[in-house]
Amino acid sequence: ESLERNLAFGLFLENSRHAKIQKIRKLSEPYHVAYQMKGNDLEYTYEDALKLNINLGRVYKNTEEYTITIEYISKPDELEMGGSAAIAGDKGLYFINPKGEEKNKMPQIWTQGETQANSVWFPTIDSPNAKTSQEIYITVEDKYVTLSNGDLISSKKNKDGTRTDYWKQDLPHAPYLFMMAVGEFSIVKDSYTKKDGSKIEVNYYVEPEYEKDAKGIFGETPNMIGYFSELLDLEYPWDKYNQVVVRDYVSGAMENTGAVIFGEFVYKDAEALLDGLNEDAVDFRENYDGTLSEPTVLPASFPNLLANGSSGIAVGMATNIPPHNISELCDACIHMIKSPEARVETLLKYIPGPDFPTGGTIVEPYENILNAYKSGRGSFRLRARYSVEDLGRGQWQIVVTEIPFQVQKSKLIEKIAELIQTKKIPILEDIRDESAEDVRVVLEPKSKNVDPNILMETLFKISDLEVRFSLNMNVLIDGLVPKVCNLNEVLRAFLDHRRNILKRRSNFRLNKIDIRLEILEGLIIAFLNLDRVIDIIRYDENPKLALMSEDWGKRHERAKDELDYKRPDVSIEGELSEAQSEAILNMRLRSLRKLEEVELVKERDSLMEERANLEDLLADTMQQWNKIAEEIRETKKQFGQSFVAGARRTDFAEAQDFEEVPIEAMIEKEPITVVCSSMGWIRAMNGHIDLERELKFKDGDGPGIIFHAQTTDKLLALGSN
Repeated sequence: ESLERNLAFGLFLENSRHAKIQKIRKLSEPYHVAYQMKGNDLEYTYEDALKLNINLGRVYKNTEEYTITIEYISKPDELEMGGSAAIAGDKGLYFINPKGEEKNKMPQIWTQGETQANSVWFPTIDSPNAKTSQEIYITVEDKYVTLSNGDLISSKKNKDGTRTDYWKQDLPHAPYLFMMAVGEFSIVKDSYTKKDGSKIEVNYYVEPEYEKDAKGIFGETPNMIGYFSELLDLEYPWDKYNQVVVRDYVSGAMENTGAVIFGEFVYKDAEALLDGLNEDAVDFRENYDGTLSEPTVLPASFPNLLANGSSGIAVGMATNIPPHNISELCDACIHMIKSPEARVETLLKYIPGPDFPTGGTIVEPYENILNAYKSGRGSFRLRARYSVEDLGRGQWQIVVTEIPFQVQKSKLIEKIAELIQTKKIPILEDIRDESAEDVRVVLEPKSKNVDPNILMETLFKISDLEVRFSLNMNVLIDGLVPKVCNLNEVLRAFLDHRRNILKRRSNFRLNKIDIRLEILEGLIIAFLNLDRVIDIIRYDENPKLALMSEDWGKRHERAKDELDYKRPDVSIEGELSEAQSEAILNMRLRSLRKLEEVELVKERDSLMEERANLEDLLADTMQQWNKIAEEIRETKKQFGQSFVAGARRTDFAEAQDFEEVPIEAMIEKEPITVVCSSMGWIRAMNGHIDLERELKFKDGDGPGIIFHAQTTDKLLALGSN
């Protein structure tokens, strides 16, 4: 019932008109909102089911304690959905596949985080954003796992088949860090050891089919906690650090206190990078201390080097590769399978340039982009994305919504504020950071008469609102020798890598099929000679050796008892191998049915057909490339435009022809009085003062030249020398 019904509520404090509450119902009665203070009714308003204001009846001192009990039902689906470019929705509380109607999606509940979103499922006081301890009781069907902040204090089974979990967080934390998740998760346990020797749990909550991949996805978490504890000289303070992966998440991740929520994309990333790792797809080597083995390279199903980018510095060389769009890379790879010698010009029709996760606009000319990908070296001009907001009455402001990749917003704002303060950009009045989940940096012009294009072009020139991102595709193309490669060579290396993986996985599968076929042949022999097999297992002192020595081609009579049993000549090597004999001995009694024999023959025939197809694949290069193209199309389907992060974020534009505006053109015209003393000291005074006015000078100095001017005038000063 809890999964099918939409829960919740929102609570914000705000002054408004009051309405007298009617008679309070008993708290055991459901579906109402109730407020009591020592049995007294309280005045309250509940605006639009979002903002609640409660009048406590009198002033309370900070030494007095009081308790307010609020009972409510949360209804997130009745909220108008919001969100941003970074967060697709803000309902706060999400019920995923509550009735189990979607076969491949596990029913689950998860919360979003952020103060306003969290207020949908528990009361939050928005201002001040006060820190608080937390206790939460979650009642679910017994098959579900729950997760929240702090420690699981108790787990009590109820008579109706449900279970109530009690989670408690003692250390105070902010309301936007509260979280809850419910689902049939598998819990993969790990831990982090603090400097004092104590341990905290570091567990990974994943769907059962991804249990084996959990440590591959999250296994470095304990090391990262240790790294940052050392770096910051501050031990990790919370009770635990758990991570849970949920379906249909509305952003990348939500870092709540002690429990981080991730979207299902981490499954896909892990699958795409690790698929085939357990099928001899790549070579392994010992790790740094020889205690473990690690792959020399991952069997990635997409060009990870280009997709995620890379940078590094070695002795005498460096590399810097920007990230690209996976869907576009897949299209280019499929084209290269059809046209192995494809020119870079053709590939740029599929991959027009980098695709940065922070968006922005590339304003590099096409010729420069082409030369960069042809030579493997170059750079891209990347600009912030902005729009001009009309404020009415001729007033306007510029809003920056995306900043260049790897530019820190705080430092960018600090730098522009410094430019304003030092009057290096006098046509800009102010800069404000109005960012929440998304980026919103507001630029306020000095005057409404300023040209927005001139303002932005000036900022692009003197601030990090425009950067140059370099491209240096210096890679170990063969795993050993560094080489600067063009786009064609990098994609060709990936495709050759995929072909090698395909061949290795096919050979691995062939070997597995041969092993299974051997077992099946032995089991089929056993079914055809079932009475003799039973006699050997029942009466022989060494049934394994007897099975391996028996001549299964002749007719055998069933033994009446142990004395009637005739043992095979164990000195003769028979038809069955040791593996086949072991499989027969391990066979369950319930498998001795006619139907099981039919299934074995069916499985054998299916494997024989698969084996023939694999042999054809390994013998035919064209089949191999067709198979690789099919795999790449499947990858594109997973990470394409419909994927949460699949759409291109960085667009392209032509930089406007911008004639450099001299500094005087940006100076507002104002009257001043220029004063030059007899010793050559010059200064400007605001306004046109009386030229006969007596002015102060340094000792030994006096008046020289004084005249009226404008701030936009040019002055020529001639020295006596």
